[in-house]
Amino acid sequence: MSAMRDLLVEIAKALVDNPEDVSVAEVEGEQTTVLELRVRNEDLGKVIGRQGRTARAIRTLLAALDEASDLDVTAPFLSFLNQAGVPLMTVDGDLECEGDARNLRLSQQRYLPIGSSGSPKQTWKIPFCVQSDLGVSCGLLTEADASLEVPGCPSWWMPNADGAGYFRFAMSSNEWTHLRTEGFANLSDGGQMAVADSLAAAFDRGALDAEDLLPWFPIFVRSPLRQIATAPMEPLRFMIVHGAPPALRGKVTAYASRLYRDRYVRLGWRPRRGDSSDTKLLREAIIRFMVMDVRDPGARARAAKLGRIYVGYRTQAKPGVVDAQLADLVLAAAVQEGGESLFDHLLHLLASSTDATTRTRIISALGHAETASLSERALDLALDPGLRVNEIPRLLGTQFGNPRNRERAWKWLTEHFDALAARFGSTQVGGTPWYASSFCSEAAADQVARFFAPRVSELDGGPRNLASAVEAIALCAEKSRVQRPGVERAFAGK
Repeated sequence: MSAMRDLLVEIAKALVDNPEDVSVAEVEGEQTTVLELRVRNEDLGKVIGRQGRTARAIRTLLAALDEASDLDVTAPFLSFLNQAGVPLMTVDGDLECEGDARNLRLSQQRYLPIGSSGSPKQTWKIPFCVQSDLGVSCGLLTEADASLEVPGCPSWWMPNADGAGYFRFAMSSNEWTHLRTEGFANLSDGGQMAVADSLAAAFDRGALDAEDLLPWFPIFVRSPLRQIATAPMEPLRFMIVHGAPPALRGKVTAYASRLYRDRYVRLGWRPRRGDSSDTKLLREAIIRFMVMDVRDPGARARAAKLGRIYVGYRTQAKPGVVDAQLADLVLAAAVQEGGESLFDHLLHLLASSTDATTRTRIISALGHAETASLSERALDLALDPGLRVNEIPRLLGTQFGNPRNRERAWKWLTEHFDALAARFGSTQVGGTPWYASSFCSEAAADQVARFFAPRVSELDGGPRNLASAVEAIALCAEKSRVQRPGVERAFAGK
């Protein structure tokens, strides 16, 4: 069967843009062997193909494999290929062992975030392996509910051994604690990444709150794996911007700064000989987090200084003063920490440059302006004929993406919509509702819907983009409502 698994891996790798993330789990039962293909979400379309042609070809191949191997390969595979969504497997272990085994109750549904109106009532044929302190037990979950008998009396378990299964998992708070304190260090890299993903998913759907997540964060930050070390960033961003009341935001950012300070100091700003690509990406992620999310004074001062040197503001330009991956960040920090004179200096450089990379960095930096006067000047650039139409989204997206500018950017957009629409043209203006998707309140969702509905109803993609933007705002608002009490409890005493 391993030959079939290898064949499916090679076929999938040839189809997708991220072949390094292709995996196939193989679970052998008494009468069937299940192969489950897993790819990045953005590669699903590559596997399915235009009008389903790729998927039909794969079905033909799977049918041939069924016949040649006398095993059921197709049915579990198609349960993932033929329906949208990601499975959520809930595992609930008996408190007491009976005899020499512990019974785990299993259930499955579609994973949905807080506030989603989608139906969770979906089932897949999910191959899975549960890892515990006593070994690994595998099975195939085909119904909404089932059970698995694990030999012995394990004290901890993890439902997705090696992260090989394409599903997220949920457990009780007590079971998560046992996994954290007893089992996490024993998991493979893939298993640890699956834990981090399922914890974030549990926070997003309201099953765990900030008090449940915080004990995991120091463990994650110390990890040598970039995907795990950066896992706390997204929940912390949400807590800083949307989860914490204004009076507690300082405590959340102070906690985040303490959490990452040691890694920030040890990694430094400059690449070192022998750095792996993952180390470089980790350094970039932590520096960005410290500068833009935590807004650490020392990190921001250093970034702003490097940005001024990079563009030669009142000194000789030295583009090599910072790694190219961080050029846009240091320029953005320089704009936020600088004034009108630096802003004008960048405008002059923009007007004289035809290099796409240089222009993108400058435009992104100008879009990060935060003072009222500079923010308004940045927004007005969207109507300047010197700015290319394809450069407008980066400028506006950056302004809307900054919570300090969001209301100002919204006011500007509503006042200048007709002029902006004329610049975009009918083929692009239908996407403008997405700029407002970073809002996070029911009132904002209503306001965005009322403004855009009569303006984009007849435009290409307009209704769909508006509906998606309003949904994103509503989901964020509900998540904020549900998670705020936990954030308050977690940080009130810090």
